[in-house]
Order: sequence, then structure tokens, then C-alpha cells
Amino acid sequence: MTTASGTGQTFTYLTDFTDNATTSGTTEIKYVLSPADAAGGTWYWYTAGAWALSNSGTGSYTEANTDAELTTTVMDAFDNSLTATGTLRVRAFLNSSDGAGTPTLS
Repeated sequence: MTTASGTGQTFTYLTDFTDNATTSGTTEIKYVLSPADAAGGTWYWYTAGAWALSNSGTGSYTEANTDAELTTTVMDAFDNSLTATGTLRVRAFLNSSDGAGTPTLS
């Protein structure tokens, strides 16, 4: 399951990323971020010490980050390498490796 916010959140500086999620041993939620002001912008993930396009910019579960991976240092890099201000959009990938568990995000 993939979800994305249609409106986004205006920001001037990102310092942290936290979610309000419930996962079990067989479930996980990963995220890609878009700093674009236009709806359906380009999606990024943090890998190998830098922000990179996720699945050529469309976003994918395999090229996404958990909330634990989106640390203060990583969010600083978002501000420094992609944009310092704008409208942040977040796309969440809700995954169950066995189909029995259901992650939740609120």
C-alpha cells in the first residue's frame, strides 16, 4: 500500500522526521520525500550518504527510508542539498512481508 499527502506541509528548515506508526515484526513503513511545490513532485530517498532520486523520481519501497534512518543529520542534508524551504510531501509505503500483519500510520 502506498499513500501520499496531496497538499504537503510548508517548511523553512527540516530538523527531524518522526512518524506515528504501529508495526510488528513482519511489517514495516518506509518513506520518500518530495520538496516540490507542484503536486506529485519528484521523490527522493537517502542512500550512501546523499539524497538520490527514488526509482527515477517516482518513488519505490525498495528505494525508501524508515523513520529511524531519517535522522537529524539526514534531514540537514535534505535542506543543504535539495532545498532550504518549500512544500514537503511525504509518501509512505506500508509493507507486510508475510501478508498477515498490518502496519498502521496516523
